[in-house]
Amino acid sequence: MTEHRSPDTNFRTSLLEENDGPGANPTDNQTMGEIIAARFSRRGFLQGSLAATAIAATVSPLALILADDARAAGGSAFSFDEVEAGVDDKHHVAAGYDADVLLRWG
Repeated sequence: MTEHRSPDTNFRTSLLEENDGPGANPTDNQTMGEIIAARFSRRGFLQGSLAATAIAATVSPLALILADDARAAGGSAFSFDEVEAGVDDKHHVAAGYDADVLLRWG
């Protein structure tokens, strides 16, 4: 019995496919596992992880500093008094502002 081996047998998926009874890929083409492994190599994964870590390390402290500055400034970004909560048939707007209804449904 001749044993069919792929050109690169280092991939676990290739070994599983070869030992899984009759081959699903009788040609010399690469298996799906080999294609995926070639595209997503360990080195590529590590490079992507390093890039994501660098971005997270750069952005997170900056965001924390800006959030602390905004918190230290205090107050609200809105310049109007709060409208009292209530349920009625009127449309309530803060003093000095107006609102127009574009579509009235219901």
